[in-house]
Amino acid sequence: MFLKLNIKTDKITNKSYSYYRLCESYRIADKTRHRTIIDIGKLDQIDTPLLRKQLADAVECFLKGATPMFAIDGMIEKVALQIVEKIRHNQLKAAALSVLSIPPAAIVDAHFETIDTNSIQHQSALEIGAEFLCKQAIDQLALPTFLKEKGWDDAQINAALIHLTSRAVYPVSEHKTAQWIQLNSAVASLYNTDYNSITRHHLYNAAKKLHDIKDDIETYLSTKTSDLFSLQDKIILYDLTNLPLPAGRHLL
Repeated sequence: MFLKLNIKTDKITNKSYSYYRLCESYRIADKTRHRTIIDIGKLDQIDTPLLRKQLADAVECFLKGATPMFAIDGMIEKVALQIVEKIRHNQLKAAALSVLSIPPAAIVDAHFETIDTNSIQHQSALEIGAEFLCKQAIDQLALPTFLKEKGWDDAQINAALIHLTSRAVYPVSEHKTAQWIQLNSAVASLYNTDYNSITRHHLYNAAKKLHDIKDDIETYLSTKTSDLFSLQDKIILYDLTNLPLPAGRHLL
């Protein structure tokens, strides 16, 4: 973006005055054209080419939501923010006009109702973002299939996976986890389970059953991750015989 100087002369008084426009360049085939973004008017305080360039750069930076690489002069920042506000106001106005200009035939199937926003209520607002990412990892590792092969039924598998996901997202006690599942998280719905049916006792039992096959799980996950990410197991031996130790300490 850049500031373009425009000079006009009053035909009656023969007096000239100048004002600025914020413009941007674009290409059509092999030719460069300029497009006016907004008329700014006079810039009496910003009276040098360097300051005007800094102003144009600041406006472009703020419009993109980027953080300026260098510190911006307070006066330039104030003017730049005013220009950005005008640009966004014009954009919203243009968007509204474009909606109003839609021909009636295009919205013949639309149906509008007036509602009181203060009357809107919701039954629950539960988190699901981090839980969904964990479920994707669990599915990629094929843990449900592994537990199925161990003879677990669907209810036991779902309880175990809910517990694993909850531990990854919200690592607290089983009692606190059960409350979190019922009040804050949609993790149970990811595994087709009613969140009200999950109690701390279900989580205790799931943790115990997982611990009973801990060695099998570790072996399975080691093999599975090696296959997924083409990993090669390595054993690295370190010689610590010459490692300096604090006074009074000895290697066993």
